Amino acid sequence: MVKRSLQDRHRAMVWDKVQELYGVEREHPIEIHALTANICPPGTATDIHHDSDPHISTACGRSDAGRDQPMELWILWRASDSRLLPKCYSDTVSALEMLGPCGYLVQSPGESLMLPANVPHAALSLSPHVLYGQTFHVEDRARDPTTFELELSAGAKPSDAIDTVLTCYEEGLQDPNPRIRAIYIDHIVCTMSAERDFMRQASKKPYISRVVEGLKEHRKFQGVCGLCNYLGLRSCASEDCWTLHDIEDEQILSAIIPRYPPRKRKRSL
Repeated sequence: MVKRSLQDRHRAMVWDKVQELYGVEREHPIEIHALTANICPPGTATDIHHDSDPHISTACGRSDAGRDQPMELWILWRASDSRLLPKCYSDTVSALEMLGPCGYLVQSPGESLMLPANVPHAALSLSPHVLYGQTFHVEDRARDPTTFELELSAGAKPSDAIDTVLTCYEEGLQDPNPRIRAIYIDHIVCTMSAERDFMRQASKKPYISRVVEGLKEHRKFQGVCGLCNYLGLRSCASEDCWTLHDIEDEQILSAIIPRYPPRKRKRSL
């Protein structure tokens, strides 16, 4: 059993680190979820997967463990590699061949690792320990993009996968950082066409139309249309520019992948 005092200290640590790493003030809304504890005998392997929420994991060894004794080996890939993760989900050996270069980190007693959401990772226990973990969500801060196929690979129901992806898209399109919004626009446009047939086979719900509707409703941030910026158009806050994008047309959608060069909006004389 995990003592209440240890749970409180871990929660306080998570709160402080999230504020520091996300650059938010103390009064900023942060939702910290319940503490989990995983017992990890040596040799226990966790195959490659992703987590829908960011989390902090802390390794706690036995009382006789040395301060520098290795506890957990983490294998980490780039967030952008999540697009290929469905092809090797829960198969770390295949992932090492398919996803290309990866990084690794060896965790010692008392050390904590904060991992962003949707980042492919695997782990191997090197010494007996307990891994304390807490997921969290920072309001107005987007998680890394996910895809419908990725969520299904993790065992999610189609309806739940749709809700997860759409929520993630809405967060990204309304993130205060313009670079993050641009990344999400690119991710949405590039995955819509590629996943269209797969989505139709996996779910009877009109997934694409919901993505398009979400993109239409949330593409503007402080009056500026992110889709206009993506397509090289001059955004105008005084008019609805949705008709210029034609993103609902399948032929137009296929034509903008790969991304075509920027162009200026024609002015009427």
